[in-house]
Amino acid sequence: MRFAGPTIREVSSPLIDDDLAPMLRGIIDLGPAAAAPQLESLDLIEMCQLRPEHLRPFAGHPTLRRATLGLCSDSKNAAASKLLGL
Repeated sequence: MRFAGPTIREVSSPLIDDDLAPMLRGIIDLGPAAAAPQLESLDLIEMCQLRPEHLRPFAGHPTLRRATLGLCSDSKNAAASKLLGL
């Protein structure tokens, strides 16, 4: 089942307030965020709904230098890190 809440495109502020954070936990489409041309850091904290393949849009991103991965499983974090090549 896909989450029917807000998408990354609907989030205009780089800082997420406490009221919006619970809704964002359901997001799995990260493609629009990967289009950010100067993205340097990706912080995914307590994003248990994500699987490593959801991070594929960030693989090979030209400016991405670091990622904090909190996919709620060491094996998912390791696979995502390998996919990102960071």
